[in-house]
Amino acid sequence: MFKIVKLLNARANVPETVAIPVTASTVYPEGCAVKLSSGAAVHCAATDAPKYIVAAAANAATDSVVLCYPLLGDAIVETAVSAAPTSLKIGDKVTLNVNASSVAVGVTATTTSGVAEIYDLVGAAASGDKLLLKM
Repeated sequence: MFKIVKLLNARANVPETVAIPVTASTVYPEGCAVKLSSGAAVHCAATDAPKYIVAAAANAATDSVVLCYPLLGDAIVETAVSAAPTSLKIGDKVTLNVNASSVAVGVTATTTSGVAEIYDLVGAAASGDKLLLKM
């Protein structure tokens, strides 16, 4: 999952949340990456640039909106990498790691069609290690 750890040049560590309409039959786990489609929140595919991180879990069956943190290009976000990041370097853009439920839960070590910029590898050396992204 994605966790905002800092906003560059800001006095707060996280942006204010925004309420976005949900998409029918969709479950939004806290920390997943979403974008907008037809005015509602949808899960990002591997090569979709995330526009929001879900701040609090929501379910379209019971909720009409999902609270999200907007990604405005100044957020430093922590997440896990799904493969050893041995060839990755700061500035590389990687694809999102999407699980079997079609939820973006981290990033891959793939740079082809990448959408998330590596800000700091933080010593990441193996699958599952955390790194920082600029989003």
